Amino acid sequence: MQNTRTMKDDMVTWCNNVMTVRASPDVIAKMEDALEESRLMNTFARVRKGATEAERIARWGTRWEIAVGDTVILEDEENKKQKRGDSEKSADKITGSFLTVDGPPLAFFNTLCTTEGVESVSVYYVDFVTPRAGTWVDGEETDFSNEPRSRKVPSDFWRIMDCMNEYPGLKV
Repeated sequence: MQNTRTMKDDMVTWCNNVMTVRASPDVIAKMEDALEESRLMNTFARVRKGATEAERIARWGTRWEIAVGDTVILEDEENKKQKRGDSEKSADKITGSFLTVDGPPLAFFNTLCTTEGVESVSVYYVDFVTPRAGTWVDGEETDFSNEPRSRKVPSDFWRIMDCMNEYPGLKV
């Protein structure tokens, strides 16, 4: 499925998210399959076919599903070894960066966090239009929107968010 949305669609504000999920290999495989089909949120936080925008916002915290064209899977060395078969351990972590509309999909993160087989969910997000920035870790949100880069913001926050600059269409 090709993503046809553009940054100017409906004059929305786009939020950059970097999410890491630690879970059983079955859950990781399910997430990868769902991402390939642009149905990650609906796989773990179902909405009925033909759901209204208000229903999607209530269930996911955003209007639209995360689309393939909005997602980049960021693999660390351990994940690469596991996929090549160089490690006896199955993949138990997935990290990806993606765009969402009008802020981070906090309702989706909450649902994902309570999914059987999911050990932890951590997210870094930034929306430069609103402006809003923060972290969401296993149900606890820390908002850095009113903090300058030098105070109270974790040292790795901007390093992680800056990694999105390497990918076309995911500029922060």
